[in-house]
Amino acid sequence: MVTLLPQKCPSIWQSPDNVSDLWLMDVELGSEFGNMYVSSSEIYWKIYNISIVK
Repeated sequence: MVTLLPQKCPSIWQSPDNVSDLWLMDVELGSEFGNMYVSSSEIYWKIYNISIVK
């Protein structure tokens, strides 16, 4: 993230030093589907492996 944020959002992150003291608090998974007529749904996630690399 320290490398990616300044590249993708240069107007917010002027340099990697701006993000080096921040914490990654969570990783969220999600899906978007349906339309305004869909009133309910079910989705299940199975996470078999996850790694956080510094």
